[in-house]
Amino acid sequence: GAVEYLEKPIDLEELATVVEESIGTGAASGGIDAVTLPEGFVEWMQTEDPASKGAYGRGNVWLNGPRGGTPEGQESDAGFDLPEDAFWLLGHDGQTVTVVPSLRLVVVRLGLTPSKMNYKPQKMIEALSATLRN
Repeated sequence: GAVEYLEKPIDLEELATVVEESIGTGAASGGIDAVTLPEGFVEWMQTEDPASKGAYGRGNVWLNGPRGGTPEGQESDAGFDLPEDAFWLLGHDGQTVTVVPSLRLVVVRLGLTPSKMNYKPQKMIEALSATLRN
């Protein structure tokens, strides 16, 4: 189900309706109403782990989106206008959770896209972020 990683609860019933209408799966019926995290927890999660050389945060989150065919030596988010505070949880074959605390945005993508397809959800997150900023 959908998990809210922000410091204030949001209306997940409303979010669930959007998710269900968008992808038509059981993702919206996970039974979680809201999760309120302790103050400072999100910032702690995003704090770069010194051993990662900029790859991941202390909370086992990726600080950049999927590589999806990104040339070696180039940051995977290069060329996308993404919020500075966006972070990612990356799953199997294109499944992602993107969290943007400043926009109170959590995007769960359950699609199955083999890595050989070089799918990058950054364009979708860029578009959603731009819409929410306006």
